[in-house]
Amino acid sequence: MMRLRVIFPSARAVYPDKEVELRTATLRQYCGPRTQLEFGYPSIATTFKQDLTWADFDQAIPHYVAAAKAAEADLCDAVMVHCVYDPGYAEIRRSVRIPVVGFGQSVFHVAVQIAPRFGMIAPNDSLTRQAYDVLDQYGFRDRLAYMEPLNIQLPDAHASGDELRRRAVAIARRAKERGAGVIIPFGMALIPTHLRTEDIRDAVGIPVLNPAQIGIREAQIIMAAVGQAVGTA
Repeated sequence: MMRLRVIFPSARAVYPDKEVELRTATLRQYCGPRTQLEFGYPSIATTFKQDLTWADFDQAIPHYVAAAKAAEADLCDAVMVHCVYDPGYAEIRRSVRIPVVGFGQSVFHVAVQIAPRFGMIAPNDSLTRQAYDVLDQYGFRDRLAYMEPLNIQLPDAHASGDELRRRAVAIARRAKERGAGVIIPFGMALIPTHLRTEDIRDAVGIPVLNPAQIGIREAQIIMAAVGQAVGTA
């Protein structure tokens, strides 16, 4: 049995119970029978909020590192942060020896194997610049055809289903018109947690990647590979 721990980007007390249920159920459906999916939380962090900015993530990074160290101490096989921006990714990798898998990094790698250029559905205006920073960090900015934010607040997502779908489909269509052959929803707490990627795909007619699915499955591949290497060493 492989143990994968996903660290949510806010302290547990910040989330309504329904939000936690949605997020955990979304992730669990992509785990194979040999993966035990666990969830961790930073002791202090508030990213499930109105008007979210990168400063909210930045000040939480030491707490993500601490949560990742706790996962390693608990003998987990790999760790992830539940965010496609991969906040604290570099800092966590320097701090633990177990694999650290990024949802964002994983979905970019898949996108560029599907089409020469991709479109991105960003969460909001305040995080758009940081989305470009992540593209630069991973070396994929030249493959971006189009990006536009949804501008739907995270705490309102549960009551914004129709509007979320309308905006996401419209952005995906504009990206397709500008040459995108595949779409990346760059806001995993919104898509696929509150809107299925298949709903956007069916409306637009090009692949729409599911970062939750891709990240979890890549983590399983990595854990299996590391386990096999250790077993034959």
